Amino acid sequence: MDPPAGRKIVFAPAPRGANWSRVPDISIITLFHNRWDLARRYIDQWRAARSGGAGVELILGDSASSDGSAEVASSASDIADVTLFQENLGFARGNNRLARRARGDLLVFLNYDVHLVPGWLEALAAVFSGRPGLGIAGNVQFSVRARVTDHAGIFFDSAGKPFHFRPPAGPLEGLGFLTVPAVTGACMAIRRELFESLGGFDEGYRNSYEDVDLCMRARASGAGVGLAARSAIWHHVSSSPGRYNSEETNAVRFAERWEREAIALSAIHPPELPVGAGQGAVHPVLAAYETLQAYFPSALGYSEEDSATLIYSRSRWEEVEVPLSPGFDAKVHPLRLDPAKSRGRFRLSRISLRIEGESRPFWEATGSLLAGACRPSGTCRLQSSGGELCFESDGDDPQLLIRLPADGWGRKERIWFAASLWSDCREESP
Repeated sequence: MDPPAGRKIVFAPAPRGANWSRVPDISIITLFHNRWDLARRYIDQWRAARSGGAGVELILGDSASSDGSAEVASSASDIADVTLFQENLGFARGNNRLARRARGDLLVFLNYDVHLVPGWLEALAAVFSGRPGLGIAGNVQFSVRARVTDHAGIFFDSAGKPFHFRPPAGPLEGLGFLTVPAVTGACMAIRRELFESLGGFDEGYRNSYEDVDLCMRARASGAGVGLAARSAIWHHVSSSPGRYNSEETNAVRFAERWEREAIALSAIHPPELPVGAGQGAVHPVLAAYETLQAYFPSALGYSEEDSATLIYSRSRWEEVEVPLSPGFDAKVHPLRLDPAKSRGRFRLSRISLRIEGESRPFWEATGSLLAGACRPSGTCRLQSSGGELCFESDGDDPQLLIRLPADGWGRKERIWFAASLWSDCREESP
């Protein structure tokens, strides 16, 4: 379904200090906590998407981060309304407070650990047109790490336990719109009037079940809940620190309130999607993306199941960061990066290591040190070196083996590996 006539959705919140006389159609609400790297990339996505309009406002908050995320949030004050909280409020309290600052008719609660796909917001907002009874809508979310569908609505089993519907990507878009019992708060659109009448998220929950509870209360009020199947984003699932600390307590609270209703909703089953050639097809929104796999060292060597899959644009690879265990043997198991599984040239300009929670690396390699720490493998060969390493692959299995320093691993915190990779390569070294 197309957006209503005359309504233009613009991916550009008005900057602070601009003319706020026009009430925005949509308010995007995002709360940060202790993942400055994802927060920075999230803000970069909104900067890149700006087009000068004021149809969408961006409302950001930081929940007492200790790793620099608050500073990252503050850096977006020119394009967003930013609030820095002095304590960790959790998902429900933090988003409720941010929602009070929103002026849009439609509130979209959006995690910061997402990769936004062009057209996702238009498709999400469009399902509210012509459906006055629809109060809440979610969208399709693909796991960055697993590269499969992570969410296409939430359903309930016979015991009243919620679960994500995770069908193959191919047939999803053909559904258009799907009525579902609930949707995840990682990307949830709700009519502002409904959100306020329900009193917002229940602050008795802590970082889980708030979203499902809100959907249950919306249904109890007579509002519908649905899935915009033509809207899709990528999600670093459960990346926020402390995500599952209160899972059991939250589950008990939800069951005490909604067990009877949730069991009744188990009669609503996920749709049976067509089986056949299209069952394993890739969703069209993925066509503009490729993957970079970083294989983690382990006692058994490299493992597909232990690898992290990250998204990068075809035109330029973003800086990649993956967590490493402090205890692995860097000499025996170098880290392996698999760039695009296709022929081509690319360059590596820097690799570095930092302790989680610290912004500065404790080890960094460029120039000659970079050349000593990295060697090509598979179908990849070194083309030139200097300040950067330039590689070329003449097959479909390019690999880079990274040898990390043997010292500096005694601390117990997770260690983050970063690599700056680019999909283009100069003919000559710098």
